[in-house]
Amino acid sequence: MNSSQIRNVVESDIRLEKLESLLPHEKTAFKIVDQLAQEIENDGFQKDPIIVERDSSVVLDGMHRLAAFKKLSCKTVLCYCVPYKDVSVNRWYRRFISNQTIPSIQMIESIQRLDKFDIAYTKNPQEAVKLINEGSVAGALITKEKSILINSKEEVKDLVEIFNHLILIEVLFKFHFNIEVKYSSKIEIEKKDVVGVLVPPIINKKDVIMAAKSGILFPLKSTRHIVKIRPLSIDLPLKFLHGDDINTKTEHLSIFLQKKKIHFHPKGMEIRGRTYDESVLCYE
Repeated sequence: MNSSQIRNVVESDIRLEKLESLLPHEKTAFKIVDQLAQEIENDGFQKDPIIVERDSSVVLDGMHRLAAFKKLSCKTVLCYCVPYKDVSVNRWYRRFISNQTIPSIQMIESIQRLDKFDIAYTKNPQEAVKLINEGSVAGALITKEKSILINSKEEVKDLVEIFNHLILIEVLFKFHFNIEVKYSSKIEIEKKDVVGVLVPPIINKKDVIMAAKSGILFPLKSTRHIVKIRPLSIDLPLKFLHGDDINTKTEHLSIFLQKKKIHFHPKGMEIRGRTYDESVLCYE
C-alpha cells in the first residue's frame, strides 16, 4: 500500500471513545499518573491515541494515559481501535541495574527468605526461557553466573497471581540491594550494569481480556502489545475530550485529521526516545 492507502486504513480505526467504557488490564502507578496528567494539561492536547481492542474495549497500551485523562475529568479519549487478531502480545523483562556487583548467591538467599518460592537452577538462559514458555516453571531470574528457576510454593489460580508473586522479587531487590529496575523487550544480561533479569511467563490474549473484564489486573508493565501500524503525534486538543456530544466531535475529528500531513516510518524507528517494534504513521 502507498502512504495514502495506509492513512485511510489507519484513520478508519482512529476514533473517540467514552472514557468510562474503556477497560484497563494492568495496574497504574499514582506518581506516573499525576505526572502525565500535569504534562497533558500543560501541553493542552493528547499526543498519541490509546491502543484499544476493538471488540472488547480493553486497553492494550496506554493505561497510565487513560488514568491521567480520567484525573483531568475528560469524558472521551482518542483511541486507535484494532482487532486483537492483528496484534501480537509479548512480555516485558525486568532488568536489575546496579553499579555494584551482586553475587547470585545473595539474590538467591533473598528470594529464599521470602519463603514463597521453590527454586532450581540451570546455567543456560535459553533453557530457562524455554521452560517458562512451556509452563514448566513460573519464571526465572537470569544472572551472569546462573539462571534461577522459580515456582510458587502456593497453588496459584491464574496468571495474574503468578505475576503478583514474581513482582515481590522486584520489590524486594529494589529495597534490599538498592537497584534500579528497567523494563526491556530484550534480556541483555551481558550488559555491564545488569546484575539480573527477571523473566515472567508469556501472557496470552485470553488472559488479558479476562483480567480487564474481571478487574483483577496485571502489575504495570506486564504486557507488550505490538500493532501492525501505530499512529503517533496526532496532538488532538483537549477540548475534543470534554463534553458528551461524541457524534459531533467525531465529525470534527475527521476534519482535523485530514488537515494534517503524515510521515510513514518502518519498524525500528526511534521517536521521542522510544524505539518502536512496529511501523509508525506520524502526523504533523
